[in-house]
Amino acid sequence: RKQIGKDVQRTGTSHPLFCGGGGELSCGEQLVLDVLLAYEVRDGRVGYTQSMNVLVKFLLLVFRDSERTFWMLCALLDDYLPG
Repeated sequence: RKQIGKDVQRTGTSHPLFCGGGGELSCGEQLVLDVLLAYEVRDGRVGYTQSMNVLVKFLLLVFRDSERTFWMLCALLDDYLPG
């Protein structure tokens, strides 16, 4: 969880949705964290790997919904990038 939190704040911070301040997570960053933690629970084998946060941020910008973002992340990782 600690590594995910660090990575979430490191990338894509120029977009208003992901601009946190003073060490606090922005609303968008919190959504990214929630999606990544949910995926980590869903697939303990994969868990979290660096750069998944970039993919989740992109998906959130496209779908504007954390639940649809989560399920698209699952589809991408399970169906298109298995193994």
